[in-house]
Amino acid sequence: MNTTVIDAESGETKDIFETLLEKRILFLSDHIDDKKAQAFIQKVIYLDISSEEHEKISVFLNVTGCDQQSLFMIYDVFSIIKSPIETILSGTCEQEAVLILAAGTKGMRCATKNSRLNFSPLFYENGIQSSIKNIKQVKNLFNKTNNKFITLLAKHCGKSKEEVEKDLDERLFLTASKCKQYGIVDNLLP
Repeated sequence: MNTTVIDAESGETKDIFETLLEKRILFLSDHIDDKKAQAFIQKVIYLDISSEEHEKISVFLNVTGCDQQSLFMIYDVFSIIKSPIETILSGTCEQEAVLILAAGTKGMRCATKNSRLNFSPLFYENGIQSSIKNIKQVKNLFNKTNNKFITLLAKHCGKSKEEVEKDLDERLFLTASKCKQYGIVDNLLP
């Protein structure tokens, strides 16, 4: 796949990903693991510190899921940088990645008209092969992580924890307009 474009102003051949980075546009796609999250976070931090005016950073999302630690790494960076984050759902956003979409700057969370969202609870990621004591510790940790996920999602959507928990248990599939009604996004793009 060719990833070069010709710059309209200079006529120079440029790498499309470098050009998008210069324009402060990033993409998150597929399943997000720690490696993808680290690369994404480095770009976000670079863009944040490279602009004294802290111009907006646009993030296009088409994500099928996200490792829980990666989710909270991205969430934490969004909450500490000074640049506003525009999140744009383009395609699908599933499971844990819903929080990344909702964590964009209020008023700058968008969805394209044909995008969709799979609203479902967290799942435990690894098989447990351990003692009963360790299994109980893992269960407690998972419950705390799930509670944190629900609390943060409720905060960003303007919903109660109980309402979000109920809706997650129902495994809702939301259209772009339903995402806006729910409070996950603020704007629908044509």
